[in-house]
Amino acid sequence: MNKLTSEFFSENRNKLARKLGSKGIVFISGNALLQRSGDTHFPFRQDSDFYYLTGVNEPSAFLVMDLASKETFISLPIREGIHAIFDGSQNLQSIKEQSGVDEILDIESGWSRLGKLNIKNVYTVVGQNNSDTILDNPFHDICLNRLKKYNFEYENISKTLSSFRMIKNSEELEVMSQAATITYAALRKIENSLNSFSTEKSIEAEITKQFSLLGASGHAYQPIVASGANSCTLHYIENSHPIKNNSVILLDVGAEVSNYAADISRTFVKGNVSKFEKDVISAVTYIQKEIIQRIKPGMTFRELALLTHQEISNQLVSIGALNKRHSKEDVFNFFPHGVSHFIGLDVHDVGDYEMPLQENMTITIEPGIYWKEKGIGVRIEDDIVITKKGAQIIGDNSISLL
Repeated sequence: MNKLTSEFFSENRNKLARKLGSKGIVFISGNALLQRSGDTHFPFRQDSDFYYLTGVNEPSAFLVMDLASKETFISLPIREGIHAIFDGSQNLQSIKEQSGVDEILDIESGWSRLGKLNIKNVYTVVGQNNSDTILDNPFHDICLNRLKKYNFEYENISKTLSSFRMIKNSEELEVMSQAATITYAALRKIENSLNSFSTEKSIEAEITKQFSLLGASGHAYQPIVASGANSCTLHYIENSHPIKNNSVILLDVGAEVSNYAADISRTFVKGNVSKFEKDVISAVTYIQKEIIQRIKPGMTFRELALLTHQEISNQLVSIGALNKRHSKEDVFNFFPHGVSHFIGLDVHDVGDYEMPLQENMTITIEPGIYWKEKGIGVRIEDDIVITKKGAQIIGDNSISLL
């Protein structure tokens, strides 16, 4: 399993420094552990911008880049004494070598060093999540509030980092290929033994097992295992129902490798495949292949959406779901989501949807048909990279659809 090199993270910082110039500092905070209940916490996942610049998966850490002196350091809670006994000590030299920074400091030493720098101008990332139901990790605000005592002027560089992350290099494409290939292998395992699974949860458990055995760190997002009418709920994550014979099973899963995500969907049928089910699955498969074949650099997301609408419209008529005289709203009832999103360090990754597609952008292509009256939802999804002349599916996707 290939891993991202220290040169990758160093070059990301150098690219940022070249963009910002030689005045001020860059301050990027990572994520902290979040309470699950009592004194237990949820599994840790690092902030994606912090990871992109450091490769460090330690909680409650921050990165400082002095743009004038070119010095860089990471500050983090160093586990000692009783904390080391319970949670283990860190290999600080390994963290330093992996990140490529000049020094690793403990938290208070880091803040002390920061106070001695010229911090009139600070480049940082301000919380971007506007949802009332998903909250930003609080460590970012904790750091920002502590910085405010220095009376600095800050500039939000989230868009700058997003523009960097939107275009992948060869190392990123390699780990994304590994994540996708692991996901395909897990799906192949499910497909080959589909009749042995009696519940959605048992399929989820097998996918989790395969991800672990094949070298992924885990799921890139909560897996969707939706059988029967559940397949019409786009983000069904309960995964708790029994699977009836001769029913569709929509799987939307993705492995995570080096913090990079795969996002792949397939729709299988347990038992006998009816002509109706085969027609719907074949229609969505045809739509996806048509879209991928027609993607080229310079194409806009709007053009991609219009192409998808037309292809789905044609297939809905072909399978008898709609007559030729139908509206956009009629099509929306069968396909109520977008066909694509950026993918990378986040499954719904950062990127500019107003920008035409460029070489080495990575996006998903995920058409679907959700026929609620018939209790069947079908989605076929792959991750693709934009090439010089078109698009290529990421990873080894040698898995049949039926």
